[in-house]
Amino acid sequence: MDTKYKKLQNGSDIRGVAIEGIEGETPNLTITEARYIGEAFAAWLSEKIGKEPGELKMAVGRDPRVSGPDLLRGLTEGFAKCGAKAFDFGLASTPAMFMATIFPQFECDGTVMITASHLPFNRNGFKFFTAEGGLEKKDITEILQRAADLAAEGAQEDTLEVHCETADIMTPYSQHLRELIIKGVGNGEQPLAGMKIVVDAGNGSGGFYATKVLAPLGADVSDSQFLEPDGMFPNHAPNPENKEAMDSISRQVVATKADIGLIFDTDVDRSSAVDTKGREIARNGIIAMAAALLVEDHPGTTIVTDSITSRQLTEFLEKDLGLKHFRYRRGYKNVINKSKELNEEGIDSQLAIETSGHAALKENYFLDDGAYLATKIVIKAAQLFREGQPIDSVIASLQDPADEEEVRIPILCEDFGPYGDKVLEDLEAFVQDNLDGLGRAGVAMSLESPNYEGVRINFPDGWCLLRKSLHDPILPLNIASDSKGGCWLIKKVLYDFLKNYDQLDLSKMKTDDRHFVTCGQMKVLEKRADANGLSYYQMMENAGTSAFTAIREVAPEGSAVVFCGKGNNGGDGFVVARLLHNAGYTVKVVLAGGQPRTEDAITNFGLLDDAIEVIDMEKDSLALSELTGFNFIVDAIYGTGFRGELTGDGLKAALFINKAKEEGATVFALDIPSGLSGDMTDSSELDKNAVRADYTITFHARKPIHLQGFADDYCGQTIVADIGIDEKQLWN
Repeated sequence: MDTKYKKLQNGSDIRGVAIEGIEGETPNLTITEARYIGEAFAAWLSEKIGKEPGELKMAVGRDPRVSGPDLLRGLTEGFAKCGAKAFDFGLASTPAMFMATIFPQFECDGTVMITASHLPFNRNGFKFFTAEGGLEKKDITEILQRAADLAAEGAQEDTLEVHCETADIMTPYSQHLRELIIKGVGNGEQPLAGMKIVVDAGNGSGGFYATKVLAPLGADVSDSQFLEPDGMFPNHAPNPENKEAMDSISRQVVATKADIGLIFDTDVDRSSAVDTKGREIARNGIIAMAAALLVEDHPGTTIVTDSITSRQLTEFLEKDLGLKHFRYRRGYKNVINKSKELNEEGIDSQLAIETSGHAALKENYFLDDGAYLATKIVIKAAQLFREGQPIDSVIASLQDPADEEEVRIPILCEDFGPYGDKVLEDLEAFVQDNLDGLGRAGVAMSLESPNYEGVRINFPDGWCLLRKSLHDPILPLNIASDSKGGCWLIKKVLYDFLKNYDQLDLSKMKTDDRHFVTCGQMKVLEKRADANGLSYYQMMENAGTSAFTAIREVAPEGSAVVFCGKGNNGGDGFVVARLLHNAGYTVKVVLAGGQPRTEDAITNFGLLDDAIEVIDMEKDSLALSELTGFNFIVDAIYGTGFRGELTGDGLKAALFINKAKEEGATVFALDIPSGLSGDMTDSSELDKNAVRADYTITFHARKPIHLQGFADDYCGQTIVADIGIDEKQLWN
């Protein structure tokens, strides 16, 4: 095949540069190429379905790109060269073009949607349909080969008589969606009355959904935005995966107090949503939403997704909804075909969906239709609206990763396919070389199984997936962590491996020298240290000893109250109390979370001298009011550990400590002031009742909280205490 035409293939679609406008991008998909491709498609279709070309009924639609009319003209001229007739549907959506093969008033044999989805204004492309659905990759390869052969013959006339009838597909398609809503909500002809819905079409083809679907059913769509088709896309990229686009609709929903927001990509085969508080229902969220809408009618069905979905999504689908999650590969045709394959094997699979927003339901011809998914969401939103419930209540139990990142790593060599394969093969071997459960990287990791794309690695606190791009010389790396800032460590592990490959551009992979540890990573460090002979008990002994030394430098004598909470974990607070007593301080211990629970804490609690008064707040709720005569406090409550919330006796203790500080007591916090979280990076998460320490004695180099300026008033002066862990050595 002529490489010019071969380069136009984009999996099961055709895409290219249609017009000038971006430096370095020369047009390769013009009216000329469109003519040959149109003729090739008509000839291919004639053979496939056994109809003479003159009997074929074809149709073409387009998105608002400025190159659309010329390409439409080229396709229809190609049809005419083959003898086929066509409908010109003008501005349309990709799903509507498929439905033109279904609706009885058209029943087209083949249709083409002219679109390049969310790509820039200068790009364009073709998506092909028959009544069986979208064409497969092999079909596109054959059509392009035919087009290349026709171009080589050079036998096209400059002008052709085109048999093209102007027609309207969007009106019957919109009616189809309205009827679904009326039937689904079951509340008369105005089922959306009283609801305010914001639609963001991104100046693509999706504006019809507000004006022709929602508004006639009673919805207030007056605050919708960017409904006007504009092929230059002046406001934001028409892409539900684009941060600017999602931020824009989120702001609009909040500002207008809408009940829900809906956003489409250019050709409306993808969609996402925003709840009334402006929170995105996208990526993992849109998959969870689509699945939740199916569970009542299809309990236990299998949901096929792409490869970059989160652990939390799997838990939501399988534990909360009782469904089965089949994590497969990227590419909307891949997930659709896998779902079809499962059904053929007797495994019920009602939904194939990508994090990108491509959602194909079995009940809807396995067509990836953003407007159909939006319609399912609107039906549920309307039902909940009558009950006074928001749409996000459907997925309230879905948790998000605390930290996510995607890095796209360019492959620099020309033969990028085999090179990428070699990198992935070596990475898999690297993970399997896990000699002591922690491996050469110094971090516990394991391969995900089963896995159908690239190399997916599980870490104690997250995961990553390195894979080959579907079409480009790129290795996309997706990372997610259950701790804020946790992607840093995973990225560091991958960087240390990938830096050995000189044909990879790792400029976006380099990590800095922060050497902070999140709470989850801290546990990995402690496990590694334990494997090297430093027991957790000894770490706590070291922690208490280091804290005692730091306290003694500030307060060489006096009377102390040591607050220990939540079992005091390994008992470092008890160690501090014991050492202070042995050094001649007057010491009282207050249990703010009950008796010690862990083996190490119980051991250290038992080593306290009988002369140390122990007050258990669970048994004596008035004990704090009787505490007097001390000049400093040691806060070893830790809130509720990683989350940092203060409740019950922990909250009472924190309030007491802060009042004592106001009255002149010096406050030392062990590791983290109670009420804060070690992973906290957002000031909005602060608990106003958190302990305000004068000194925080931290046992790891730095946690994220220790890097935040907004936490200075709570942490006070930070003192790093040695507990025997060489963090840099363990990471490397």
